[in-house]
Amino acid sequence: MCHPFLFLLIFLLQQRVILFRLLHWFFLLSSLLHSSSTSGSIHPMVTRSRDGTRRPRAWFQSFSSALVALGFSCSRANPSMFIWRSSSEIVILLLYVDISF
Repeated sequence: MCHPFLFLLIFLLQQRVILFRLLHWFFLLSSLLHSSSTSGSIHPMVTRSRDGTRRPRAWFQSFSSALVALGFSCSRANPSMFIWRSSSEIVILLLYVDISF
């Protein structure tokens, strides 16, 4: 017979897995929408704007608005840190967008 705390722990871990799967699918769909593959290339490349930059700010804005819609709040100290709180849990997500690929 399992301890009730173990059932609660498994339930909470499943909820986090669901949240991270949603974030993964959002990232995957976002990269597909903002990418185009070149001929002979396996990895899609981020589309460039007219001035040649890769639009990381637009991607960050769409991703951060999705996180806020999921219940995260943006940190005042670091704009790339998002915090989700419940009565007994806290999730801290630090997002860094690397455009050097």
